[in-house]
Amino acid sequence: MAAELLPRQAKAMVLLTELKSKERDRQPINISLLWSEKRTEKGGRPALLIMLRAIAIILGIVLAAVGGVIAYRAYFLEPTAAVIISERGVQQLPDTYRMIEGIALLIVGAAMAFIAARRRPKK
Repeated sequence: MAAELLPRQAKAMVLLTELKSKERDRQPINISLLWSEKRTEKGGRPALLIMLRAIAIILGIVLAAVGGVIAYRAYFLEPTAAVIISERGVQQLPDTYRMIEGIALLIVGAAMAFIAARRRPKK
């Protein structure tokens, strides 16, 4: 068994030294290439800004969806925050703070997605 391990260990050491030599030969990444004119779309905007815009749109839609779900559950499904018992009967009140929080998330997410998706005129 010891005889089998030695060739495997030798192979692993050779592969490790090859990887280290390849890493030394690599050139560092030039970050300025991300903003150069070679990396632009047809409109003249850098490709990185287009990608960030898409991420902002998706994040805004997700945030709005989460806010809508929170507001819906607080108003219709979740247990009530208060119960009022009067002569006319029992009245249940929804959790107002959670409902307001959900509506606020919905508005912020929708505004974020709308602003990111809107086309801006060229200057």
